[in-house]
Parts: sequence; structure tokens; C-alpha cells
Amino acid sequence: MSECSKLQSCPFFVKFSNLEEFRLKGFKNMYCAGPLMEQCARIKHKEVEGIKPPDELAPTGILFTVQA
Repeated sequence: MSECSKLQSCPFFVKFSNLEEFRLKGFKNMYCAGPLMEQCARIKHKEVEGIKPPDELAPTGILFTVQA
């Protein structure tokens, strides 16, 4: 299976690069290079809304928040 073409520059992963590596790796393995790639909420948002999704939108569809 190939990898999402947006993975390296995905605003979600850039913004939340400080998350535990195992959490990020889980998202990437399932949604960016795995069986749920076609269900990525970020891609679906762009297709449906016609605009870039918020950076905080995870591939799962959950909106993350930045904690100070």
C-alpha cells in the first residue's frame, strides 16, 4: 500500500509533532499508509467542503486542541 501524498506536509502532523510518537505512528499507520487511508477525515473535509480542513482536525475526524 502506498503512502498519502500529503503525509510529509500534513498540517495536523506538523502542528502536533510534539505528541507521543506512538500516537502519531498509530494515525499514520492506519490513515496515511494503511487500511483507512480512504477514510481520512482531512481528505474528506477538503472534498466535501472544498476548503482546507483546520490544522487541528485529525485523520480520525477528532478536533484536537493545543494546550499551553
